[in-house]
Amino acid sequence: RHSRFCAMHMLALALAALSQPGGRGGAPAAAPLHQVVEQVFDTDKDGKVTLSEITTTLDGLAAISGMGMAGGAGGAGGGGDAASEMAAKIRAAKRFAPQLIKLMDV
Repeated sequence: RHSRFCAMHMLALALAALSQPGGRGGAPAAAPLHQVVEQVFDTDKDGKVTLSEITTTLDGLAAISGMGMAGGAGGAGGGGDAASEMAAKIRAAKRFAPQLIKLMDV
């Protein structure tokens, strides 16, 4: 159950990063999971996703969200509850990353 929960959060993070308005016709159809994961995490575009790429991307998301993993949530912007929730989701995604790599290799 825990890994399913983490997988859902990682997928939600990946889809949120890729979601864009679809214009007049609405949102585009969702891409297959493996394509979304590669688009979001394959930073060197070699067709493989590594643990290092996932960690680096998630760290970047944390920094962009204004909650740097080292410094914790809070700060001048406030929003501590939302930042704490996002930080928890990013930590869960990092814990799930090794299992995602295994799934992608199958």
